[in-house]
Amino acid sequence: MNIIGTNFHGHDSAIVQIDCDKRLIRARSVERVTRIKHDHIFPEFKHQILQKEVSIVCVSFNRFSNFLELTPLSKGHLTYLKLEKNRRNILKPQYRKDLYLSSSKKRLLLFLIKHPIVSLKFLFYRKKWNYIQRNKPRPSTTNNTHKQEISKFISRAYKVNQKNVNYFDHHLCHNIAAYYCSPFFGEKAITISLDGRGDDSSGKVYLFEGNRYEQKAISNTPTIEVNGLCEEVSLGNIYGLFTEALGFIRNSDEGKVEALAAYGTVVKSLFRILEESVVVKDLSLVVNVSNVKRFYNIEWFNQLISKNKKADIAATIQRFTEIIVTRLVLNVKRSLPKIDNLCLSGGLFANVIVNLKIFETKLFENIFVLPAMGDEGSCIGSAILGCLEVGQDVSWLSKTSMPYFGSSIPIKNIELQLQKDKEIKYKKVGNIWPILAAEFLNDNKIIGIVHGNAEFGPRALGNRSILANPTNIEVKNKLNANVKKRNEFQPFCPTVLEEDREQIFEDSFSNKHMTMAFRVRSNYQNLIPAAIHIDGTARPQFLEEEDNPMYFKLIKKFKELSGVGVVINTSFNLHGRTMIEKAEHAITDFKDCNLDYLFLEGYLIERI
Repeated sequence: MNIIGTNFHGHDSAIVQIDCDKRLIRARSVERVTRIKHDHIFPEFKHQILQKEVSIVCVSFNRFSNFLELTPLSKGHLTYLKLEKNRRNILKPQYRKDLYLSSSKKRLLLFLIKHPIVSLKFLFYRKKWNYIQRNKPRPSTTNNTHKQEISKFISRAYKVNQKNVNYFDHHLCHNIAAYYCSPFFGEKAITISLDGRGDDSSGKVYLFEGNRYEQKAISNTPTIEVNGLCEEVSLGNIYGLFTEALGFIRNSDEGKVEALAAYGTVVKSLFRILEESVVVKDLSLVVNVSNVKRFYNIEWFNQLISKNKKADIAATIQRFTEIIVTRLVLNVKRSLPKIDNLCLSGGLFANVIVNLKIFETKLFENIFVLPAMGDEGSCIGSAILGCLEVGQDVSWLSKTSMPYFGSSIPIKNIELQLQKDKEIKYKKVGNIWPILAAEFLNDNKIIGIVHGNAEFGPRALGNRSILANPTNIEVKNKLNANVKKRNEFQPFCPTVLEEDREQIFEDSFSNKHMTMAFRVRSNYQNLIPAAIHIDGTARPQFLEEEDNPMYFKLIKKFKELSGVGVVINTSFNLHGRTMIEKAEHAITDFKDCNLDYLFLEGYLIERI
């Protein structure tokens, strides 16, 4: 039985296949295919993921009338998505910002001239879409109509019986995925999900034990009208509004706000406004609707920014988020005091400093953050729920410690791409590549490595990574300015040998997925300065040999040469693009990122 989970609402579309017979999980994000970060286009993958006929499709959301904002004839929205996909294929954007540029009047006019029929259809449905947006909310009775139309669409796309298309609550999917993928399966555990919105809520709290679970609380998303549009309000959405006001891309660049916050101090007057806007009540976050409208007013934000440093504004929203979430966790612990396992999921828990603050409360002995904590991870939850409904055993998921669920790159594809490119030279070095890579790192070279199956989720964990020497601060500056080409205030994260964890960090646990920051001991802050943020924290991946033997071999050799079992590990992509998916992506980004060397499945590649 081939059960898949999928998500295609708002952002982070993805597809997950769980094969219980082979005890195998495969997953792929749409963004890796289109190379548009957090892409929302429907995932129609006919290879690699869907290797046999689909039995059941499970969707990680259940409400249509207020989530997808479909018309009663939802075919219009589906046509819009198809046309959007067509338009992107023609314009070929490679950055998320290119997607926004492609909607500018100039680009649309050019598109209209070259592709008049597609353009007119696209403009018609976009106008219809905007009309729908401005006339929410609609009666909830339309939800069943929308569901039927979506089911027809999915059944055609995946060639599955329409009756076998199932829908599950968005936050249940987040929580299910966090528990079943955690090492706590079979034990009692509390799970908390928090994000911007999903099926009428921004978060839920559950109690799990084995296959039994009970919802303990829900954080609702009240709706307010802003400039003729209906907006759902939550802590996650407020953080997104601050992200946009500070000049970044909402639902994409929240990590930049988190990084910038370390350079600022809290604006007390703004903090008081935030405290009046979102409060903790029992086990839920409650929004004061009358107080949040100002956050949708760009003029109010402009005045705020004119009077304060951007870093101070970032520090204020970040510090408030840390406090409000830890208050929620404290209430949860008080309500269920005998449970020591905590699982976290949802986009808000991509914030590694928030996760650190939860860890430092010492309320729970054990904490697990789902590696794919965003909406792509909800697909895992929907697929698990589908498995449970037909009596499949998924307990083995808790032993799948590393999320290398993505695709590998066939050697034939690599060789074909290498032969085509005239700007590079290459040679096959085989399994000695980790030794050569370590030697290059010790010589302060910056390298890319690609091997095995791709990581699923936002973190590079050694299979699709750019690596550098953490002992040289100039390497960090070069990485930001010349390689990743991003803001200088953004930190880089280390992979650390598990055997050195306690020696380097003040207080930590064996977190393998870069989902939490920890504080670095003062003597190591000077030893590995390129891997440390200005606040003395780092977001590490702790590595053991069983996790990734070749990557482990590389870092052990680097330790022999340099004396430290640490390397800088950042995702293999140019800033604004997604992590590489194909051999073509790897070679393109190798050249565009000004890397010194690339190791691609046993091939050593350099420029001519």
